[in-house]
Amino acid sequence: MLGNEILLGFVGAASETEKLQYHPFMKDQLVLAASSRRKINQRITSRTLLELPFILREKGSGTRKSLERFLRPKDIYVEQLNTCAVLGSSTAVTEAVKNNLGVSILSSHAVNDAVDHGQIQIIDIIGLEMSRDFYAVTPRKRSLPHHFQVFLKYVLQASEPRPE
Repeated sequence: MLGNEILLGFVGAASETEKLQYHPFMKDQLVLAASSRRKINQRITSRTLLELPFILREKGSGTRKSLERFLRPKDIYVEQLNTCAVLGSSTAVTEAVKNNLGVSILSSHAVNDAVDHGQIQIIDIIGLEMSRDFYAVTPRKRSLPHHFQVFLKYVLQASEPRPE
């Protein structure tokens, strides 16, 4: 996107750059996901994360950046986690968690179906609330073609809270 080859993207974390404009459009909750077959307490401390086999997203992913940001105040760093795999997509991580290869922090949106089907359980981490925004991203100094503008406007309006 920084090279202007992409005009519109969607990410889970904003980067520190003046070249991009971020438009928040949806709230997200990050959750600790474990296979339903894994024997684990339903409420754990943040320090317990250090004992669990952990599946991480790749460096640079929005989920990983958010995880690092949420763990830092607890004096926990990803390098301390018992990492058993680093995978390149939420889908790959979700499949690994479903197959009981480890636990992971994932978007609640990424695991909702697996939770509904009894394949994944959500574990509460005491005192750790992990909410973030999803962003539509556009180049700051480049005008979007009309059809991109229409789509972006639709996405942003669709995410606005509706009066009850």
